Formats: sequence, C-alpha cells, structure tokens
Amino acid sequence: MATNNPKVAIIGSGISGLAACFILLNSKSRHKAKVHVFEKNHFGGHAESVKWGSSSIWVDSAFTLFNKKTYPNFTALLARLNVETLSTRITFGVSRKEEGIAWSSKSLTTVFPGWRSVFSLDLWAMLLDMWWFNQFALEVLRDEEKYSQVSLGAYLHDRGYSDSFKKNYIFPLLSSIWIHDPQSSVSEIPVVMAVRYLYNHCLLNTFTSSVEWLIVKGGAKVYVDALINSFAGAELKGHTEVAHIYPTRDKGVKVCLQDETEEYFDHVIIATSAPEARGLLGGGDTEEQREILRMFQTTKSRVVLHKDKTFLPDDPKLRSAWNYHDNGSPCNGSSAAPRVSLTACMSDIMGLGEEEGLILSTLNPARKPEGGVMEFEYEHPKYDGSTMDAQKELDSIQGKSKIWFAGAWAGDGFHEEGLNKGIECAMKIMKYTEDELPFTYRNWKAVERQPATGVIGYIQAIFAVVPRCVTAFFRCFTLGFHLKPRSKQC
Repeated sequence: MATNNPKVAIIGSGISGLAACFILLNSKSRHKAKVHVFEKNHFGGHAESVKWGSSSIWVDSAFTLFNKKTYPNFTALLARLNVETLSTRITFGVSRKEEGIAWSSKSLTTVFPGWRSVFSLDLWAMLLDMWWFNQFALEVLRDEEKYSQVSLGAYLHDRGYSDSFKKNYIFPLLSSIWIHDPQSSVSEIPVVMAVRYLYNHCLLNTFTSSVEWLIVKGGAKVYVDALINSFAGAELKGHTEVAHIYPTRDKGVKVCLQDETEEYFDHVIIATSAPEARGLLGGGDTEEQREILRMFQTTKSRVVLHKDKTFLPDDPKLRSAWNYHDNGSPCNGSSAAPRVSLTACMSDIMGLGEEEGLILSTLNPARKPEGGVMEFEYEHPKYDGSTMDAQKELDSIQGKSKIWFAGAWAGDGFHEEGLNKGIECAMKIMKYTEDELPFTYRNWKAVERQPATGVIGYIQAIFAVVPRCVTAFFRCFTLGFHLKPRSKQC
C-alpha cells in the first residue's frame, strides 16, 4: 500500500508512458501520484493514425494488431476505456522473382499457386520444416539458460533445417512482423527471443490459428485519445523536450528542459527508447545505468503509406495482408540499395471501405512508391546476443536514484510488453498491489503449452523425421537435374 502522493515525471508518451500515467491516476488506492508527462513529439508513440486522402478514413502507420490471448492487459485496458475493436484476418506471403518462388498462407491453392509448384521440392521442404519447427522449437523455452547464447541461425543450422525454410518462411516472417527491417541479419537474433515471440503471437500453429486477431475500430489513435481523456489532474506537456535529468541528494530528481527551465520530482519514469534514455541521464550516480542501457540498440525504419500495387505480388490471388517481396537484385541498379520490400495491405487489415481503394504500407522501400505517399520514421529494438544479458541486468538499476525505465525494448518488443513495463514501474513507485489496479492484471507468459513427451512425443518425432528424410533423399537424387535460374531484370 502506498503511503504518500509523490510527484512523478514521465518522459515519453508511447504505450509504456501512457500505461504508467493511467495506473498512477486511476488505481483503486486512495493514494494517487501527481503526474507530469513530457512529450517532444505527438502523444502515442508507435500508436499513430493518420487521415488518408480526402475522406475521413484513419490509417495506422505503425501499431495495428493484437489478440485477446497474448495481449490480456491491453485487451483489459481497451475494455476499461470502452474502446471498440474489430476482427481481422492475417495472412502472409513470400515471393522471390529470381528463384520463381511465390506462395501465400491464404489457402491451400495459394500455398501451391500452380500445378508445377506441387512438384517443387523447395516448397515441400519449407512446409515439412515448418511443421517440424512448430512442433519442437518450444524446447528452447523449456531451457532458456541452455540456449541463451545461441543465435537463431546457429540453432537452425545445427538441426538441419533447409535453406528453403529459412529464406522462404522463418526469416521473412520475423523480418515482417517483428524486426521491421528486411536488410537486417535475422539469423543473428537469439533463438530464445525468436521462439518466445512466435509463441506469444500464436505463430507456432502449422495449420490452424488458435486466436482471433483484432484491430482498434477507427485506428490506434482512438485508444490513445481515450487514454489521454482519462488523465484527469495530470499535466500533459506536448512538444516539450527534456534535455537532461539529474538526481540530487535532497530535492529528488531535477528535470531540465531544452528551454533551460527546471523542475524537481520525487520519481522519474523514462519511457523512451534505450539510447534516448541513456542520453537523458546527466551527472550523479548514473554511470551504471548508462552502461546497462548502452547494451540496448535500436534500428530505424521508414514507413511509407501509398497506393502503388507494384509492391505486391504480380498474381492477385497471392496478395496477402503481409507481403515479403524479394526482387533478386537492387531495382535502382545500386549494389547498396535494398532489394527486399515488406508491404502490408492496410485497407484489408483495417477493414476499410472501398472509398479510397487500395492502401498499402511499405517498410524501407527501395524506390519511391506512387499514389498518395505519406512517410514516417520509427525506431525499433535491435535484438542480438547482448540484449538478453542487458534485460536481466535492467532490474538492478530500476528505481536507483528514483529513476525508472520502461519500454517494449525491455522485453520482446511488442505492444503488450510495453504496456506491462509501464504498469510495473507505476506499481513499484506507489507500492500498489494487483488488486489496486483499475483492471484485472495478468502477466501472460509462454508457459501454457508444453511439447509432447513420452510415447506421444516419440510418435510425433517419427512423423516429423520420415517426411524430412524422404524429402532430403529426393533432393539429393534430383540435384544433378537442377538448372541454375536465369537472372531477371527488375
């Protein structure tokens, strides 16, 4: 139970900052904090919607999807705010021009889009390895310590996964929905984090989906506006940039703004990216905090909203909600230019009407799309071998000198993770119990599903091994008949 009413500064108004503010102001406890929120840009962070065209349609430029199972607290927050949601169907497709590979998860006829593809050993190898991976990858989560220093690429190599599975499924999937950078080396991601992310998003189901995917009706801005409207008594300072913060011996934490004004607080929650948080730390005993934060890295991505359907597969039936398109060679002739594009069909994902037609969102496009272009830039966590070590050490600096850190980067990077980190900081500052929170709090962890063991486990293994062996045999048998694909122009 809290015993005072501290003055708390929150720097950053992404999901973590907004969640912390909501808890501090709306708990069931009679003890409430006096909250000041500082935001240098717009409120909401990655939860941003923009008005499209001449109509009143709002389109999300970053955060869009969630589900009730693995986003329980975000779902509870929306219910508490009376925010409506809509169901949506999520499909994924990959196309590689030079290799002649194209498939989509929409149906069996799009997994094998033509009669020739039925005889593609690459596609069969991908599908069989997909089933194998989905059945047995959870071994990583049963012994995270054992696999803590193992990369995804090393794990797949050691277990004999096919190149087709890697480049036509698992790497494109993670690039599209999580890493948000088609040029990054997905193989270097810690396998523990990769498997946990896939499991948390129910993507280890080969043939069926166990969750219903949802969007916020009207766009993410609807829930951001509802949150802000619930902040009665808080001082919201938009377009206000913090320069530095300094812990003091007797006055709390000093917050210095870019306009050289100063203010003192009992606690400060830094809800920005880790590099930005490190830059805010001034003097005092913050060296340990800076060292740990230095282990967290980010990558920037450019998001472009447009109508250019040339960023989608040529075959309309293969156009999915998420489209990973590899041109095979840089389309502008430069070897340094990206050749891969990641395009989401926002008009389908958000269930928008036909008034504005096709609305697409492409990450880091190699060329400028045509048709109603709007551009945005976002930062995303970059995950490597040092990230997990840094996350373990983060708790050791939380609350030190009355400074706290919150962000999805402290976990797996998704929206629920960011929400939980903000809630946790608010609870620790006020010493709230879960019963004092304004909604039922559930910290969902990837422990509900266990891989089969005993006789059932052996039977599963046999059914997985035999097809892989048969496929490997035929691949070796036909190797001499494989012709090198002809290069194609973009």
